[in-house]
Amino acid sequence: MKKSEKFDGSISKFHFAYLTAMFNERGNMTYSKSNSREVQMPTYLNELISRVEHEPSHLNTFINFLEFCRNIRFEINR
Repeated sequence: MKKSEKFDGSISKFHFAYLTAMFNERGNMTYSKSNSREVQMPTYLNELISRVEHEPSHLNTFINFLEFCRNIRFEINR
């Protein structure tokens, strides 16, 4: 995901702000660099995987990472 042209700051600051806002919208979830517990949960990873499977144009580098992991798993299990 590219940063919004309306956002005045770096790409990393945009992604941090986006992630923080996303968790705040959910009500009972928060995110900070010192409290990243929510993104460490399996449900978060599963939701990301589901998102890229339904919207392949989103998060291209994450799709590449998933493919890499699947290839490694395949090689290990051969």
